Amino acid sequence: MGIGGAKATGTEDAWISEAIGADKVVCFSKSYCPYCTKLKNLLATVSVSYTVFELNKMGQGRNGPVQQALQRAHGEMSVPQ
Repeated sequence: MGIGGAKATGTEDAWISEAIGADKVVCFSKSYCPYCTKLKNLLATVSVSYTVFELNKMGQGRNGPVQQALQRAHGEMSVPQ
């Protein structure tokens, strides 16, 4: 598992596209989210390599700019994505 810790550069929409292209499996998460934890545990159980972006550890507040960009891109604001 890789942890993406980089701050969003440029527009959040462009940053999300770049982040998604960085690995075959990418997870946008919040470290305190129980559904996010379940997903990360499942991926670890089946030995899938992935990159996770913990939005709350990247200075993103509740429904912050990255989550708003995720909603524009995928129609959902919730995590995990």
